[in-house]
Amino acid sequence: MTISIVPLRSADDRRFEAVTAIYRDAIEPSEQKSLPQLRAQIEDDRYACLIAETADGEIVGFAITFIPHSKEFWLLEYMAVDGNVRSSGLGSALLTTAVAYAAEHAPGAPGILEVDAPRDDLDASSPIRRRLAFYARHGCRLIEGLSYILPLSHAGTPPPMQLLLLAQTPPATLAREDLQRWLATLYSQVYGKPADDPRIATMISPLPPEVRITERLQ
Repeated sequence: MTISIVPLRSADDRRFEAVTAIYRDAIEPSEQKSLPQLRAQIEDDRYACLIAETADGEIVGFAITFIPHSKEFWLLEYMAVDGNVRSSGLGSALLTTAVAYAAEHAPGAPGILEVDAPRDDLDASSPIRRRLAFYARHGCRLIEGLSYILPLSHAGTPPPMQLLLLAQTPPATLAREDLQRWLATLYSQVYGKPADDPRIATMISPLPPEVRITERLQ
């Protein structure tokens, strides 16, 4: 199957509806944004929605990246593949394309990913464990000790989460003050929350001045 990965530049594009259908099916409801929020992102120059399209015009996956104007980091906010083509290598192609896009628009900046934290009762075949194994194979590392609070609430409380870091040369540590600034950027620019939201202090306060970046995605 021949697939092209191209940017979706307008929410008025007919393909946007296909993207939202995959989004609603693949993303945990409590981790989803509203349809108006998704539409606004497509029109925002800090975002890129990269869509996977077959030769027949079928949309079979997407990746949404966010690059703040500071370009200190970039966020892979969402990535999903249609259930009919999972395990086909499309996820790897989307991630590779997203990384290349970020390298072009924010050279040298590391990427971060918001992922569900695994529970002890989950085995290797669970979707959460498989997702972590996928990201580990592609060079992602864990920001150790950070219990990430996803600031969404319109569809229930999101599960416990972690942040991963993706960089060409992953650092051994990340300064706590840098991480705090990144979280403030995420909260304010991605989720419309105050930059001094008290949840940021809750996440940051248990961490040491230098936060370890580890290969083991727990």
